[in-house]
Amino acid sequence: MDRPTADFANLIKKKPELAGLRDMDPNILILGGGLPINANGQKIGGIGVGGAPGGILIKLVHKRL
Repeated sequence: MDRPTADFANLIKKKPELAGLRDMDPNILILGGGLPINANGQKIGGIGVGGAPGGILIKLVHKRL
């Protein structure tokens, strides 16, 4: 998906009719805190960042990846 999971969580909040996206793949958790990891232009994985008291800290972690 190559996007932070918070993007999808916010989209579902804005458009509740898309709530079915949460069930489209059991390997995807659509909550804020999931970040993609890319190397040399390729998606190589993802990481879940939890416990941050707000989206600002999650964005700072994402910039450091």
